[in-house]
Amino acid sequence: MKRTIICLLLAVCMALGLTGCGGVLFSGGQESESHEYSVGDDVETMFFDLTVDSAAAVESAFGCAPTAGNMLVDVCVTITNTFGDDLPMGTFDFQIQWGDGDEDYGWPVEGYTDPALMPSEYTLAGGETVTYHMLFEVPAGSEQACIAYGDYYTTEDGEEGVGDYYFVFFPLASAR
Repeated sequence: MKRTIICLLLAVCMALGLTGCGGVLFSGGQESESHEYSVGDDVETMFFDLTVDSAAAVESAFGCAPTAGNMLVDVCVTITNTFGDDLPMGTFDFQIQWGDGDEDYGWPVEGYTDPALMPSEYTLAGGETVTYHMLFEVPAGSEQACIAYGDYYTTEDGEEGVGDYYFVFFPLASAR
């Protein structure tokens, strides 16, 4: 099965928000489940295992500081390819969500090249494990957030599929 990861769409935010309740029915009758986790939990996705090792609001990191009205969140993740084949990966795979609104989400900050930061695009070889940081901006005063990932793929027949959704929650005031 050829795997293509597609970034989480706004529709996912609207459909799932931060509630993580039950399944969501997508076209074709396929039901996707959402799963909730905490920092340090082992998350088993369709293609890789993921652990959010730490998540914390910081004043600055890796030469990046938040823009006015925002705070910077440093999220460290460890990812192990359990799929076997090489996986195209990158910052586009992960999203931060911080509220119940349709616009309460964001993508990792781009443009910084520290080797500890997740590259915009990279290949995760079968069996390979990597650890990277991602930086996100959220509105100042946000109290809770989650890192969201969804299993998206293309079958050998060229049909697009949707698997499950994964949410790793953490408080911003007292994050590890």
